[in-house]
Amino acid sequence: TQLRDGRTVEVRGPVARALGHVVGCLSRAGLRHADLSSKNVMVSPAVMSPTRDRRTSPPAGLPDVQLIDLDGMRPCSPHDERALLRMLSQLADLPPWITRTDRQRFAQGFRHSSGREIPQAVAEQALAAGRQREERRVAQRAAARPPA
Repeated sequence: TQLRDGRTVEVRGPVARALGHVVGCLSRAGLRHADLSSKNVMVSPAVMSPTRDRRTSPPAGLPDVQLIDLDGMRPCSPHDERALLRMLSQLADLPPWITRTDRQRFAQGFRHSSGREIPQAVAEQALAAGRQREERRVAQRAAARPPA
């Protein structure tokens, strides 16, 4: 399923919840992915059968989300806000077609697996960091263009 162009709205919600679930599992386990960006997330329509522990298995019907590039996985305290901020900041660098509803679905998946809400201050800082990164990229691209 193609997610890059934003046309598959019916897929974005389940993917957002499944990704939130994975990030919530990492947070609860005290792990931080050092490069949690879209290029390190693999999505498959196949859903793994749920285990008995509902915190570790995604809700039924969600796509299977796997993280790659795990060599940068770092230990941290469970539910460490700085580690969560870093992961969310990397994920906040999203295309413009990601909606507020998509972000809410991510938060639902996170809450399901971590048993906690994403702290409001962490969410706001992560979005601000994503916007700052995009502004820097735009400025770098503009500076790299030859003068007209």
